[in-house]
Amino acid sequence: MSKKSETYGALAALLAALLLFLILFFCTIIVRQDADPEGVEVNFGDVLEASGLYEPAPAEVLEMPSPAEATPPAPTAQNVEQPLQTQDLEESLAVKEAKKAEQKRKAEQRAAEQKRLEQERLERERLAEEKRQAEEKARQAAAISNRAKGAFGGAGSGTSASEGTASSGTGNEGNPLGTESKNKGVGGGSGGSASFSLGNRKINGTIPRPSDNTQVSGKIVVEITVDASGNVIAATIGQGTTIAEASARKAALDAAKRAKFTKGERTEIGIITYHFKLE
Repeated sequence: MSKKSETYGALAALLAALLLFLILFFCTIIVRQDADPEGVEVNFGDVLEASGLYEPAPAEVLEMPSPAEATPPAPTAQNVEQPLQTQDLEESLAVKEAKKAEQKRKAEQRAAEQKRLEQERLERERLAEEKRQAEEKARQAAAISNRAKGAFGGAGSGTSASEGTASSGTGNEGNPLGTESKNKGVGGGSGGSASFSLGNRKINGTIPRPSDNTQVSGKIVVEITVDASGNVIAATIGQGTTIAEASARKAALDAAKRAKFTKGERTEIGIITYHFKLE
């Protein structure tokens, strides 16, 4: 017998055995079994001696209630601290507005403080300037008073001019209400003299004379302000004037403004005194 035939025979036997196993596995024999007979109740009794015809009814057994199971309390919800829910947007806007308001308030305070300090500084400067001007006026008034005393008393620190043809007397001969040319003093009208006081300065030429022909007698004191170049830049009627005639005063002021003095280092205040007298 060939080897191939043996192989086929073994496979056929294996298949047959497998088929038989499957048939036996799925095919079972069911055997019906009778139920067990019920038992007969027998009363054996529970005491040695008793009487009566009937079985006593069983005593009622009181069922003890079973203790109810304790229901555990429901766990209470604990107050869990949760993070506070905030609206960051609105809060940030409110904070920004508050910061802006605070910055604005501080800026206004700084501005008000600067304004107050500036006003105080200006007030101090104003008071200092007023004090300086008052002191300057007092100094000038004292100087003018001293010069006027020197001029009216015949002595002083200034320089006075004098000209004329008379053998005696001081002043400028001529008519103070006439022309400025010398040797023109004779004739009608009033005569007189003129003098000035201006520190160490001297007059260039002669003192200009008033050109008014009003018949008056007295004196007119003209307070003059002379700049460094020697020009009269201001003239006013000063204290000590005894003539009230407006035309004579105006003529004296106009004449004083035409006066020329030597140069100096600064602006100075002095006086020109015109003496009028009737002839």
